[in-house]
Amino acid sequence: MPLLVAHADYNIAYLYYLRGEYTRAIELYSATREHCHTLGDAYHQGLCDLDQSEMYLELNLSEEGAHLARRAFDTFQQLGMGYETAKAVTNLAIASSHHGDTEFALDLFLQARALFTRERNEALTATIDLYQALVFYQEGRLAEARALSESAFRFFPHRARRKGRIVPAPAGSHSLGYGHGEEARRVCLAAIQKLEQAKHPH
Repeated sequence: MPLLVAHADYNIAYLYYLRGEYTRAIELYSATREHCHTLGDAYHQGLCDLDQSEMYLELNLSEEGAHLARRAFDTFQQLGMGYETAKAVTNLAIASSHHGDTEFALDLFLQARALFTRERNEALTATIDLYQALVFYQEGRLAEARALSESAFRFFPHRARRKGRIVPAPAGSHSLGYGHGEEARRVCLAAIQKLEQAKHPH
């Protein structure tokens, strides 16, 4: 029964995270992490680290996010969990890109992409392409950025686009980088329209 309590606490913490109640989520993740450590539940302990690292990255706390992502990576690699390991590597890559360590970030994104490909998770493989595109764009490598973002956008099915899960804003940014102002304006306005129809406030 104590193990089921720990699992329930983890799920409650995750729901607080999804609601944007970060302070409460962090408190619950910390308590659940200690509980899981006492019970020897390495998997849920790693999930606490993984979720909290993602939350810290959303809050621009890159160093804290990277620390927890590394710990999650070590845990899931030891457990042989491919999907969770790939997510931890992705968070490490995002943290590295925030710190301006572009080459290391791109290398980590490639590692994450290979892991997601091995897991046959095409959606997250395409998402990694989009992350790489954003890094290339920030570095002024516009051709590589545009190719990757358009490839990622083409992957997602029309129903996902209609739900607002992905919008063509990166392509608009790349058009602007090339000096194509009207094309950029058209694409970004289309992105805004799709976001206004979405049911996801963030």
